[in-house]
Amino acid sequence: ALTVMRLFPDDIRSVILDSTLPTQIKLFNTLPAVRQHAYDTLFKGCAASATCHATYPQLESVFYQLVTDLNAKPITLQDAKYGPVALDGDSLASWVFVMLYVTQLIPYLPKAIMQVSQGNYDLISRLYGVLMLQNDVSDGMYYSVECGEDMAFTTAQDLSSAAVGMHKEIQPQMLADLQTQYRLCQLWGEHPVPTVQKQPVISSLPTLILSGEYDPITPASNAKLALQTLSHGYLFQFPATGHGVFNTDNCPDTIVSAFLQQPMTKPDGACIATMSAPNFK
Repeated sequence: ALTVMRLFPDDIRSVILDSTLPTQIKLFNTLPAVRQHAYDTLFKGCAASATCHATYPQLESVFYQLVTDLNAKPITLQDAKYGPVALDGDSLASWVFVMLYVTQLIPYLPKAIMQVSQGNYDLISRLYGVLMLQNDVSDGMYYSVECGEDMAFTTAQDLSSAAVGMHKEIQPQMLADLQTQYRLCQLWGEHPVPTVQKQPVISSLPTLILSGEYDPITPASNAKLALQTLSHGYLFQFPATGHGVFNTDNCPDTIVSAFLQQPMTKPDGACIATMSAPNFK
């Protein structure tokens, strides 16, 4: 959307950026910090909830110990859709990360983590396969886009440096995944996009920017960065919300509707104050 704004401004009336990635960000360099932020947001959210904290007082330490233990001794769970599935610590961490995309599933994460730590795989067996094993992403399309748009502007040393700040339990898998993608892009042969495409988009188009508090891949810092060069931009952050804000609650939908009707006027965001933190189970 941002690139279209840059290339075809005269053809656009108004813009909605829902869970955005500013063009100037070098995606792969930011992924370790973004992923760590996603876990931190979950654990801080639970600690701030009286019910969640009372029920799962050691959630963060339990999670990281569980990653270590399952990497040392993986288990096999019976997935509701796919049958027997091997689960190690890295797989568990990836599943928690992906669960944070889905607003409706976020409240179940503390309970699911604690269940696994107790040898109970009820929740994860119902939600693991549908999120992790469905082959609904084209790897060819992914690498054709990402190798040219982002990895071409990254070095192997950049990736190693980026992973330094992660918790030691999840750092090795993150770095290994980044290095694998880096090597694949070296073989993929995709040419880098023009360098202008990696510059900030400067625009006066009316732009509504939506950001979810729990979004694991495009955090609020992305939205704030995009806003800096959008002179008629309106940014709203929504609590208890994952990736993709629209259609998760009546409040963002009302704001979107108001913006579409009058894009030159900042919508009233008072309804955000009525939204609560995740109702952790």
